[in-house]
Amino acid sequence: MVDAIFRDIVLLKAGESFKLEADIAGQPIPSMVWTKDGKEVENTMKLEVRFTELTTTLTNKESIRTDGGKFVLTATNVGGFAKHVFNVKVLDRPGRPKGTSDPRQIGVPVIVKDLVIAPVAKMLFSTFSVLAGEDLTVEVPFLARPKAAATWVKDGQPLKRTTRVNFDSTETMLNLNIKEATKDDVGQYLVILGNTAGETTVNISIVVLDKPGQPRGPVKVEEVISNSVIVSWNPPEYNGGCTIKNYIVEKRDTSTTNWMVVSPNLARTKIKAGSILWVKLNKSIITDQTFKTTGLEPGMEYEFRVYAENIVGIGKVSKVSEGQIARDPCDPPGTPEATKITKDSMTIVWTKPEYDGGAKVTGYVVEKKELPEGRWMKSNFTNVIETEYVATGLVQDNQYEFRVIARNAAGVFSLPSYSTGPITARDEIEPPRISIDPEYTKTVVVNAGDCFKIDADVHGKPLPSIHWMKGEQELGSTIHREIKNTSNKAFISVKEAKLSDGGEYILVLKNPGGEKAVHITVVVLDKPGEPLGPLVVTGIAKDCCCLAWKPPCQDGGSKISHYIVQRRETSRLVWTVIDSKVENICLKVTKLLEGDEYIFRVYAVNQFGVGAPLESAPVLIKDPYVQPGSPKNLEVSDVKKDSMVLSWEAPSEDGGSLITGYIIEKHDKEGVRWIRCNRQTVTHLTFKVTGLLESHIYEFRVAAENAVGVGEPSTPSVFYKAIDPVFQPGPPRNPRVTDTSKSSVFLSWGKPTKDGGSEIQGYIVECCTSTEPGVQAEAVDAPAEEWKMCTPPTGVKTTKFEAGNLKEHQAYKFRVCAINKVGVGEHADVSGAVVVEDRKEEPDLDIDPELRNIVTIKAGASLRLFIPIKGRPTPAIKWNKDEAALKETAQVEITSSYTSLVIDKMSRNDSGKYTVTAENSSGTKSALVVLKGQEKWSGVNTFKT
Repeated sequence: MVDAIFRDIVLLKAGESFKLEADIAGQPIPSMVWTKDGKEVENTMKLEVRFTELTTTLTNKESIRTDGGKFVLTATNVGGFAKHVFNVKVLDRPGRPKGTSDPRQIGVPVIVKDLVIAPVAKMLFSTFSVLAGEDLTVEVPFLARPKAAATWVKDGQPLKRTTRVNFDSTETMLNLNIKEATKDDVGQYLVILGNTAGETTVNISIVVLDKPGQPRGPVKVEEVISNSVIVSWNPPEYNGGCTIKNYIVEKRDTSTTNWMVVSPNLARTKIKAGSILWVKLNKSIITDQTFKTTGLEPGMEYEFRVYAENIVGIGKVSKVSEGQIARDPCDPPGTPEATKITKDSMTIVWTKPEYDGGAKVTGYVVEKKELPEGRWMKSNFTNVIETEYVATGLVQDNQYEFRVIARNAAGVFSLPSYSTGPITARDEIEPPRISIDPEYTKTVVVNAGDCFKIDADVHGKPLPSIHWMKGEQELGSTIHREIKNTSNKAFISVKEAKLSDGGEYILVLKNPGGEKAVHITVVVLDKPGEPLGPLVVTGIAKDCCCLAWKPPCQDGGSKISHYIVQRRETSRLVWTVIDSKVENICLKVTKLLEGDEYIFRVYAVNQFGVGAPLESAPVLIKDPYVQPGSPKNLEVSDVKKDSMVLSWEAPSEDGGSLITGYIIEKHDKEGVRWIRCNRQTVTHLTFKVTGLLESHIYEFRVAAENAVGVGEPSTPSVFYKAIDPVFQPGPPRNPRVTDTSKSSVFLSWGKPTKDGGSEIQGYIVECCTSTEPGVQAEAVDAPAEEWKMCTPPTGVKTTKFEAGNLKEHQAYKFRVCAINKVGVGEHADVSGAVVVEDRKEEPDLDIDPELRNIVTIKAGASLRLFIPIKGRPTPAIKWNKDEAALKETAQVEITSSYTSLVIDKMSRNDSGKYTVTAENSSGTKSALVVLKGQEKWSGVNTFKT
């Protein structure tokens, strides 16, 4: 290991000596070799190399420039090798030139003038260190033409010459001389060099190595007990220019004047005379400002002081601490609470310290702090002996905190207790509050016969009432249960606990501010209670039965391990164990005697013993199963020519065994035997009988079957004939009026959705008169809603009909019904009433779009125009040509549905505008056809629209 001073270049002047040294570590001890320029260094008159097991040194006396260079130290062992390079530079004046060079002709003329060079400083390093009290010379070599002016600045201020500090310069060197250096010389120095060619600056740092200042106090003594204390301090303001490596702590018994070092294990250093290198004596460095000293004599008073130490030496001692007696401290009192609060006072209570420090507590100091920015102040002016104090003189609605300090007979004060927290000085109601030991939040386990108690601190304003509950019942004191409640504590104790004392206890507090409850579960370890009844006996057969019960409500605080089941005949008093280790809560009991009557009982067992038994009622052992009863209410539905559907109800008596199925039988009226209908088991209450003979008459019966056998069959059903059913047809679909005239109404409809299983034979149409708003009926009208048949009695075959012989302008209602071989079906009404009258329709000419353009006809050709006509009543038709009557050559045909125009042998004279006009009482409609005759054409042109 090489000291940090050798990690940079070792710089010295000619004539001075230098020493290189290093610590060596390694297993096994390595071999070491010094080399320079690749050659091993050997001892000479001026150079000496020394080796020990852990160190090596190289010393050179009266150094010259050639003694500088790179010295390499190599350490080698079987584990490897390590190498370090030391750079040494010896500063000396240059030698004189040797010999004369050959002359050389200058190629160009040279003007002789002064050389101008801007200042350039040549510093090898910028930090200089010196021991306090020694002299320091700082040399700054530079180059400048003309000579540069130098200005020295320290810490931003011009450096002044004093009797200790001086600076000068030559053509190439600046010198700063400091005599008897002190810590005031430490700082950053700036040298400014300037001439006509420019300016440069040089930064220099000067470190004065000195002993550190005294540690800053006060020296604190903390955590005092009978044989040790912890001493703490602050580091010195001045560390002597280097790191504090060690602190030395001393103690003194106040009865003596001798100081003893109590920190021998802290790091110590020393300086070797005539050397600038510090040697470490131990490898443990303590940099903290605390130290725990032990081995004190109880009851003795001690003082402590501290030295700081760096590589230069030990500094001044700190101020002495206050005297401290080595004794155990007194614990702080318990957290105080305010039990009574008014607008100007508070009653504070607390508990005694757990440990009094070996001396009786003689009093308490109560401190208060007014919030939010107050400080702790003493509240009591007389010694408080009890653990209660009334603080008076408070300001209404202000907030306060309180804490308590204990003092024992030895004069030792404890640390302050925890604060009460903010408390407002006002007359107020505080809801009840319970402080209970955390152990009561868990289940309290007690052995049977032992005692147990439950207590809790009670708080509230005003003081709440205290109630101990168990379930819905409030508890009171008895021979083995005691309840003692005070204003601030609730207490209950139970002697010789038994199983019934277990359960959930509830502590309830009540005051005008509200109600508070805490639940405490107590388990008494004892034999279990009796199983929870009733003891149910099921599955009774001729030689066995099944028992079932529930676990006991009280398991005695231990898991139920098993049950013991016993039986006895009612005619005997002896109990017989059926099973002594039943792990379930049910058991099948076998090997019983049919006809005997038994009583059963069950015990629960845990790790503490056998509990009380649970008994059953007397039970008669007999076979409970018989054949089932007869099914009821047998019905037949969905009769068809080859099948029928049967349905029935289950027997009211199943014979004690579940019904496993049903047997269905049929009987043909023409036959004698009952025949089974189902081959597979029927479990449902319906069955479809198939394979019947059409038109045969059948009756049916059903029998139930269980584990014992087949029961009596049901009462036979009535006889049913195997034929497909026929019904009246449904109503026709969508009856509607398609047209009317002045004496008839035209109707149409669709076939019924359901024909009733028979072909539709016809339809009957009926009508009746009706009075429509705005329509006046004649005096001879038939009475309202008197329907009369419009069709023949046998109906009509088609789905449309004209109802004639009706009165004009009379309103009628119509309905239609279908007929099949069963009869007349449900009728369907025509929506709304219909007035009998001719329908009026404006004339309309359905002319072909081609006739809307000019129609060209060649001469000699024939023309035939065909135009359909619409309108009610039938419109009158009139033809014109160019607003005049037609010529005789034009032939016109008019019917109720169309009109036509025929012209034989068209000529140019037949060209023109032909107008056809249709007119009736509802309106008029015209159409124009333009004809143009051309050259002769042998043919006929026919135009239809």
